[in-house]
Amino acid sequence: MTRATATPDEQALLNVARDAIAARLEGRTFVPPHLPASFGDTARAVFVTLRQPGGELRGCVGRLEPSRTSLAHEIAESAISAALEDPRFLPVSRGELDGLTMEISLLEPPEPARGLQDLDPKHYGVVVHSGQLRGVLLPGHRGRGQRRAAGEHRAHEGAHLARSGVPARALPRAQSACGRVAVVR
Repeated sequence: MTRATATPDEQALLNVARDAIAARLEGRTFVPPHLPASFGDTARAVFVTLRQPGGELRGCVGRLEPSRTSLAHEIAESAISAALEDPRFLPVSRGELDGLTMEISLLEPPEPARGLQDLDPKHYGVVVHSGQLRGVLLPGHRGRGQRRAAGEHRAHEGAHLARSGVPARALPRAQSACGRVAVVR
């Protein structure tokens, strides 16, 4: 979801992301608010994506399993990490924040993919993992297509994970696997 497509309830999630980043950049404490009842109090897997005014990726961080006590806390932590800790980019500055577009992806738990037929890029992201390392390509994100990434999985395991920071040398051929993750909002 983005500001342009968000319902009023979804806008509350985007506000949590932006407010959490602003508070951290300004050295303030951020206490996530209670979210609209349509989202409940349950934590869930979240990715927060930041884009520059031209649409270029500026940061994207999240988790495939929730690790915080609430959805608002998950969004706040992922937003701060996307802005300040994505190793592909320098930290976002306070002056830059207002010009960034934010996207929030709420995820279902990952599941194995039986083949390319399970990887509809309009509905599913690709999850590739080896041991403790995982790379995720969310649906609708620009870059290499999910079906192509999955199809090249055995031939070029690390190449399509470069965006997620998983190095090719970390993916031994015999121990890597491919799955999918559904984005519900």
